[in-house]
Amino acid sequence: MKLGEQSNEPVKLWRELSIATRREISLTLWDEGNPGLIDWAVEVLSKKFNCREQTVRHWPKEKCAAHLADIGNLNGLLAQDILRIYFFAHHKPMMAGFLDSLGIEHESCSISKDHDALPEDSLKRTISRLLRDFPRDRVELYLRILLGQGPNWSGLADIDVPRWQLRSKNTES
Repeated sequence: MKLGEQSNEPVKLWRELSIATRREISLTLWDEGNPGLIDWAVEVLSKKFNCREQTVRHWPKEKCAAHLADIGNLNGLLAQDILRIYFFAHHKPMMAGFLDSLGIEHESCSISKDHDALPEDSLKRTISRLLRDFPRDRVELYLRILLGQGPNWSGLADIDVPRWQLRSKNTES
């Protein structure tokens, strides 16, 4: 299936992830997130469990992450921010390799300028390299997040990542 044939909205991406993956990603929020974002997550959990925010703040981070992961219909902006934090905390080498290979200027993987839409052949070569070095599921999730970021990433829409799965040494079983 092509990347553009799937929903790339953050809330739908979040919903498609396994609970285990959502827990891993949610734990990153509690470890790496800014206080405002953590406050937002605490508010979401306190409403879900009908308790005070102060109560949620006393929970261990693993419990907070597990409960947040159990929310399939997470607010789209919160899901987007959590996914962003996760990728910046755990996948900077993959992100930097992708951006560098495409010649996109960035500072620690944050893109500083607009760039033109990228040619499909360059994207395919770069993605193929990523799939040799990184887990296919994380590469695909990263690409789907980028595709949802706007027209500069529209070249990703016709890319069919799963067809490279057999060539990737890092596939999920």
